[in-house]
Amino acid sequence: MTEAEPILKEGEVTPVAVNPYTQETTYYALPGFLEHIGSFWKEISPPTEDCPEPNLWEMEDPASVEIEVRELLFALVRALKPKVILETGTFRGSTANRLAEACDLNGFGVVITCDPVKVWQKTLHQRVQYHQTSSLDLMISLPIDLLFLDSEDKIRPLEVERFSALLHSRSVIVIHDTGGMHPELGKSVLSLQEQGLIHGVFLPTPRGLFVGRLTTSRWR
Repeated sequence: MTEAEPILKEGEVTPVAVNPYTQETTYYALPGFLEHIGSFWKEISPPTEDCPEPNLWEMEDPASVEIEVRELLFALVRALKPKVILETGTFRGSTANRLAEACDLNGFGVVITCDPVKVWQKTLHQRVQYHQTSSLDLMISLPIDLLFLDSEDKIRPLEVERFSALLHSRSVIVIHDTGGMHPELGKSVLSLQEQGLIHGVFLPTPRGLFVGRLTTSRWR
């Protein structure tokens, strides 16, 4: 990977993250707020009770999955051997490509990814199938072995419902951004768990991560 270009010049108030769905811009104005380490930056999520030292993690940019979380997803693909992976929220395509690389090592697998806004500019792996559409409009019929939700916050609980009919008893659901700066999404996922629709664990990463499975077939 080539060395990252500086995102924030010291002392400047600069937009560094734009939500591709809402076009909402996030600004960071603290001098030296971003610290460059190797090819990546230190994670900039604020400390929380669940994750008091987010600066121990790394990020490619403020809107993409933390580097360590991306590697966890890579390891899940290697461990679970999914044939069909569905990712919502392609953004730059980095996570989709990493999931596909794990499939390559497994010797099989496809990564279906969707995003209504085409942001990615890098070459997508040959195992990646990109659809420029909202996840709620995506039409697929393949059984999903691994479902990774990283689209617009407010629709991720709806995505669980939408794709539940394609999940089976061995399917694993991973939902990003369930903590830290995304309390409403975390509450929504917790509500699904309290209703007995899914079960799993919330992992204490800087932006929060839920890993679980369907509890019942009540969605269907």
